[in-house]
Amino acid sequence: MILKLKTIEASRLSDNMSTYERILEAAAALFAEYGYAETSMDRIAEKAEVAKGSIFYHFKNKDGLLVALVEVGFQLIYNEVDKPIAKQQPPLAQLTALMRKHFGMYLEYRSLARIIFSRTKYGISPEATARIEAIQQKYRQYIAAIIQRGINTGEFRPIPPWFAATVIMNQISGAAEAWLQQDELVESQDNPALPSSSSDREPSFPAASQTPATAPVRKMTRDEAIEQLLQMTLNGICRS
Repeated sequence: MILKLKTIEASRLSDNMSTYERILEAAAALFAEYGYAETSMDRIAEKAEVAKGSIFYHFKNKDGLLVALVEVGFQLIYNEVDKPIAKQQPPLAQLTALMRKHFGMYLEYRSLARIIFSRTKYGISPEATARIEAIQQKYRQYIAAIIQRGINTGEFRPIPPWFAATVIMNQISGAAEAWLQQDELVESQDNPALPSSSSDREPSFPAASQTPATAPVRKMTRDEAIEQLLQMTLNGICRS
């Protein structure tokens, strides 16, 4: 079942969703806001406006909820990129479409994306951890297969597909996080913090006068961000 998890940013869930969808929507919002460990099944039931017993009817436990959310997140990407017409495209076009969808999903489904692409293990059971890693590995293999086809056709340089796939996954998530944080970067640029006292134990970085001059932070549009991501990533794997 493929869910349309676009309402996880909303304060109230839609009345026309099924109980299963309402539970997943509520869990996604709460996991993202409070963290997995701090979110109780009681709180999920209250947010979803369902009986607690309804949650256990659909999911064995909270770990099962998290695994289901990870599955939904990756399925959203598969459905868009793995369409019949997409399969007929050259590897470069396929990889570009996948990166656009992955990046776009991160921005459109922010709570869900922060859950499924987080490196945090959440303190979940070994069984749930293994299931999530298996889902992520399937996605990695999916990307690696596209890269291998590109190597075979001569579009991509002969690089280890699994390594390139892992790097691409991390680059997309990192670029999306950077785009989401740009307001904070601009604010800190316009209002630099006062120097800390000598008693503060913070990393010692070179003074500004000792580092190369950098351009001021300029807010980027969503389209600008994805184009920069594509250029930086694909220029590294494509043959010149």
